[in-house]
Amino acid sequence: MAEENVPHLFLECPLVRLLWRRLKEATGIFDQFDTLDGLWEAGRRLKRRGDQSVMGKISQSFVLAVLWTMWLARTHRIFRNTSIYFENLWESVVYFIKR
Repeated sequence: MAEENVPHLFLECPLVRLLWRRLKEATGIFDQFDTLDGLWEAGRRLKRRGDQSVMGKISQSFVLAVLWTMWLARTHRIFRNTSIYFENLWESVVYFIKR
């Protein structure tokens, strides 16, 4: 099992890599990130562009939804001993976007 740290949870975990790939497929904007700095820089680029388009707003929300979903999944795995499945994670991301 890989060491759990911030880069692992949000960038390196196989499930989060799938979420970032799905995000790229859904928006066409985000690539796979190798560092947290790269993730934050992508968010800053959208903000600097003043991207107020629907896709820009969705993309910004997706990033936050992915981070939140992974944090919740980790918490549930540790404290509730629940299994984590990709499709459930993706459904959670979409749920948070729609809220």
